[in-house]
Amino acid sequence: MPTGILQLNTPVLFVECGRFISDHDWTHKDSTRKSEIELLIGINGSVPLNIGNTNYLLNPGKVLYCFPTETITGSAPATNGA
Repeated sequence: MPTGILQLNTPVLFVECGRFISDHDWTHKDSTRKSEIELLIGINGSVPLNIGNTNYLLNPGKVLYCFPTETITGSAPATNGA
C-alpha cells in the first residue's frame, strides 16, 4: 500500500465534503484527483474500489485516501445501502 508524508507545519486546505447515500447497488464512476488528496470514509455497506491498480473494499469504519493524479474506479457494485 502506498504511503505519503503530509506537511502539517501549515494549515491543511479543506476543499469540500459530501455524503453519498444510495438505496440500490451502484458502481463508483472513474474519478482522477487533480491536486487534492481525497479521503473516503466508510459509513454503510461495502464499496469495492480500485485505486492505483490496487483493489480495496471500503467497509464501515475504514478509511482510504487517494493521492493526486491517482484514479478511483469502482471495481464492482457497492452493496447494502452504501
